[in-house]
Parts: sequence; structure tokens; C-alpha cells
Amino acid sequence: IDESDIILDMCAAPGNKTIQILEIMSEKARTKNTLPSGVIIANELDEKRAGNMAHFFKAHFPINIVVTNNKAENLPIIEDENYRPNIVICDVPCSGDGTIRKNKVVRKKWKLEYGLESHFTQTKILDSAIRQCKNDGFIIIAFFYLSNTLTCISHSKRYFI
Repeated sequence: IDESDIILDMCAAPGNKTIQILEIMSEKARTKNTLPSGVIIANELDEKRAGNMAHFFKAHFPINIVVTNNKAENLPIIEDENYRPNIVICDVPCSGDGTIRKNKVVRKKWKLEYGLESHFTQTKILDSAIRQCKNDGFIIIAFFYLSNTLTCISHSKRYFI
């Protein structure tokens, strides 16, 4: 991460990743005696959580951040390559199949369809990340999936899973 990066966090709430990235960007800028020139776009599907993040960031990090409230898989694509994110972070929703091992209530209600639906959402978010990211950029995806059904998509971008 550099102080001039354009970073899209597609599933940002509660905001801890975003705060860490802002701190890294600020520290790198401080070592160069400048202000960060990059920006973080922190997206969150849940309106209340997006609002909470926006309020917190405005109070503590008043520059270099934009909070959006959209489905990660439906974010509009920035057409101009100069303004597209060079780092896209996807902390995708999990399938819940790990929770069913620990929580009996969830286990009784959980259905295979929930895991499959989550898988489709995860792949749609990854596909959106590929379309969002600059051609020479990085995509970082984090997911928890016990059933090994997430298919990695080959593309010219670099991935960290």
C-alpha cells in the first residue's frame, strides 16, 4: 500500500480494514513529508453500517475516504483507467457452513441452498472486483468456505486469497 493508491474495499463494514489502510497511507505520506494523495472507497451493503462508518471516518479521518452504500457486485465501473482502483479488497460474506458446526440453532435452520447462494454471491463479487480493478492492480479476497466450491477466476490481475 502506498500513499497514492486508489483502493476499493467492496465489503468494508465495520471499517477496521479501512482504518488500517488509512493509517498505512498516512504513515507512508508522513515519511515523505506530504499528505496522502490516494483515496479509499469503502463500500457497504447495509445502510446503517455504511452510515456508522461514514460518521466515524468523518470524525477521525476527514480526508481521502468515500463511503458508498451498494451491493458489491453492482458497483458502477469507473471507465477512466486513471481513476480506477489499483487495489480492490473483497472480504466477502461467508457461507455460514463454519457457523453450523458451532451453533445448534443455526445448524437446525441452515440449508445447503444458503451455502450455494453465498457461493454465487462470492463469485459475483469477485467478478465485479476484476472489472473494477486496474489492469496492473491487485485483488485481495478473503472468504471462509469449508466446502471448497469457490472457483478462482483466471485473469491478468494479481490475486491474494
